[in-house]
Amino acid sequence: MKWAVAVSLMALVASVLGQTDKPSPCCVSRQFEAVLVQFGGTYVGGRGQPIETYSTIYFDHDAKILRVNSIQTGATPDAITTSYAIDDYKSGKRYLVDSNNTCYVSPVATAMPEPCVTSNATYIGKGVLGYGNDSLTVNTWQYIETSTGLSARAAVTDDCVPVMQIVIGEISGASTQLTNIFSNFKPSIADRSVFTLPAADTCKPLPTGSPAVPVGRRSLLF
Repeated sequence: MKWAVAVSLMALVASVLGQTDKPSPCCVSRQFEAVLVQFGGTYVGGRGQPIETYSTIYFDHDAKILRVNSIQTGATPDAITTSYAIDDYKSGKRYLVDSNNTCYVSPVATAMPEPCVTSNATYIGKGVLGYGNDSLTVNTWQYIETSTGLSARAAVTDDCVPVMQIVIGEISGASTQLTNIFSNFKPSIADRSVFTLPAADTCKPLPTGSPAVPVGRRSLLF
């Protein structure tokens, strides 16, 4: 049901005003923090597996670093995990600290997400969320993510603040659909200590067979 609602909402957003006044591809702030709600699902071993993650993200494209603090729910109400991950793109290392405060290190699995709508993105249209003085105009773009190669659509404001993103494709061989909803966006990093890396001698290699990037955190921006 959530998948259908998300896809229908994105289609509605893109079609309300059509393709008039086509904007140029824009860039999100190169440094920002935001709250991200992500839901969707993946198909593994012949069964559907839901994805529902609540995160705070810290993105600094200039410093080539990304941190995601996550709370991820599972198939049952008590199957909740908390963790944080720091992708240090300069060193090519990802540090994952799980709910037991155990640190794992592995190679960064993807390129760093780009802050700009790709030049070859297709403009879908302009739409309005809400009504009257409580409305928000967004532009919807369709593109292939440069960092993952996945098919995506994103709705951003005229000032290029991200509002929603839908991603569809195969992740680790499994058909997956993710919807990202952004809120509390700030075009800066209030506390840069969030990028402090765990001490190298406190981290151990990610166990063989573990995903280098948890499915619920695979997609962000362009």
